[in-house]
Order: sequence, then C-alpha cells, then structure tokens
Amino acid sequence: MVMAYRLGNYRFVIYSNDNEPAHIHVVGPGSEAKVQLAGKTGMTLIWQHSFGPAEMRRIMVEVEWTRDMLLRKWNDIHGR
Repeated sequence: MVMAYRLGNYRFVIYSNDNEPAHIHVVGPGSEAKVQLAGKTGMTLIWQHSFGPAEMRRIMVEVEWTRDMLLRKWNDIHGR
C-alpha cells in the first residue's frame, strides 16, 4: 500500500497488487471508498462505506483536483 496523497484525516492509497482499471482507495476513520480514476465514464465512485454525503462530495472534488497526479502514481506503481 502506497499513500499517494493525504487530506486531513483522509488517506488516498494505492495497493500495489490491485488490478485495473486505475483507482484509488480513500481511507478515513472507520470509512473507506474506492474511486475509479479513468475509463469510458471518467472518474466514478465504485463503492463507499460509512462516509456521509458531505464527506463524499468533498472527497470526490479532491480526487478530481488531484486526478492527474493520482493517475501518474498509479502508473508508476503498476509499471505502466
């Protein structure tokens, strides 16, 4: 697991043994979400557990703002 980015209590992590499509896991206190970074539909929330609606909106905005950097890290980690 590589922490690609941090925002307050949220860690944006990439697992080295994960499969495509490129995605990020956002981990918070007792919460987690998986967000696809690219694809036919663009950035997409795959699933989330225990984030409130306002938290999830903030996370999605942050993923959108940092998407290029997160995709570069995904590609570096996965040798693409």
